[in-house]
Amino acid sequence: MGKILLMFANANSIHTKRWAIAMQQRGMRVHIISRYGADLGRDIAVYPLQSDTQNRKKSRLYLLWHMVKIPFLVRKINPHIVNPHFLSSYGLLAGFTNFRTLHLTAWGSDILQVPNKKPHIRFLLKILFYKARSYNTDSEIVFQQIAKTYTQKTGHIIKWGTNMDIFTPTKKPIAPFTIFSNRLWERIYYIDIIIEAYALFRKKYAHPSCLKIAGFGTLESKLKTVAGEGVVFVGTIKSESEMATALHNSHLYISIPETDSGGVSVIEALATNTPVIVSDIAGNKAFDVTKTPINAQHLAQKMLQIANNYDDYLKIHKNIGADIRKNNNRCAFMDKAFCILNDS
Repeated sequence: MGKILLMFANANSIHTKRWAIAMQQRGMRVHIISRYGADLGRDIAVYPLQSDTQNRKKSRLYLLWHMVKIPFLVRKINPHIVNPHFLSSYGLLAGFTNFRTLHLTAWGSDILQVPNKKPHIRFLLKILFYKARSYNTDSEIVFQQIAKTYTQKTGHIIKWGTNMDIFTPTKKPIAPFTIFSNRLWERIYYIDIIIEAYALFRKKYAHPSCLKIAGFGTLESKLKTVAGEGVVFVGTIKSESEMATALHNSHLYISIPETDSGGVSVIEALATNTPVIVSDIAGNKAFDVTKTPINAQHLAQKMLQIANNYDDYLKIHKNIGADIRKNNNRCAFMDKAFCILNDS
């Protein structure tokens, strides 16, 4: 029998699902403690801490009560390794158990953003890293921040990677010129700036175009209010094949978050040879693509530049895409993750 892996993570997150399924496929017995439940198949057990998503006050009381029960639940599962994902929330929850074999998985904003806004979280993370045996993250910038602020213990860079069987280059449709974005509808992702920039772009671009926005979030009503002609909200992308199809049918992908580390959707776009515009932030330095300040006027100019010289940009991104497909194979990264966890 394989080792028992207990994850503390958001079971509804696509990253959690991919990680858990990959470890289960490699022989581990996977359990997940999550704030809310999710169906990951009969071979992966999910333990929701609470189910009332409507009443927030009641929800917090449920969560507090279940926190008391977590150590007992961990003893019942009796894992070989505890592996929390997103350290400023689930990581602290896992640290509360004082489990001896603790491997941390940092996602990005839990290291780069949350501790800067909440100093007490930085203090608690230092304790968490002190307790941990090892850790991994998906980018060099997060790795450097952890080494600088939290620990000198052994760490690993394990990218989320991309399914190269699905995210493949294809011939782009002729028209309309389709711009696509798939990030959460929350403040730090600046979907409103993308919408504003598209309105400026549409006034100057001489050919048919549209902006397709995928995702979900608390800003849904606001974004739909400010969206003008040509903007289409396509809702949540539910699978990798759906994401790949959306990219195959798009001419340009835009992701301009305030902070980021791995940029999975950016890697997926580049793997399909789709030109990309990203925000000019530290987390995007590794991408040799068009960068912009988080500003509607600047973004609109970049959009026009690419649209009016599309064949040139497509040639550039064919070379970038080949490099991405060579160095971002998810299967290889999940093999590495399994070896690290299995040896813990």
